[in-house]
Amino acid sequence: MKRAALLHRQQQCLAHLLSLLQAEQLALLALPVDGALLAGLAGDKQAAFAELETLHSLPGTAAAQEPDLPEPRRALQQLAEQVRHLNQLNGSLICRQLIHNQKALNALAELSGRHTYGSDGRPRSAGRGIAASA
Repeated sequence: MKRAALLHRQQQCLAHLLSLLQAEQLALLALPVDGALLAGLAGDKQAAFAELETLHSLPGTAAAQEPDLPEPRRALQQLAEQVRHLNQLNGSLICRQLIHNQKALNALAELSGRHTYGSDGRPRSAGRGIAASA
């Protein structure tokens, strides 16, 4: 693949990834959160990242860093920075959602009068076994 064509394909792939991340951000901010949509976007993002990795490993990728293509390379770097930033922001939104979900689960466990699962993910009984009832 020629250097200019390789840079162009990398830009297309990054632009697609950026659009997926924007869609993911909207889905993360929507209420209620659509888990099926997020799962689909995660798969699409994974495929886009895999394609970028493949493009990066093609012969000529290192040559694409040569100074005779400074403008396309600069545009590619700016797009990559936008993708990195939005991916990091979405990761923060996901962490926030996980904390919210955990608080909701803890509140439900308190209301039920017992913790339904241990830290290892296994169900706990109300009496916590024979020793607790003796």
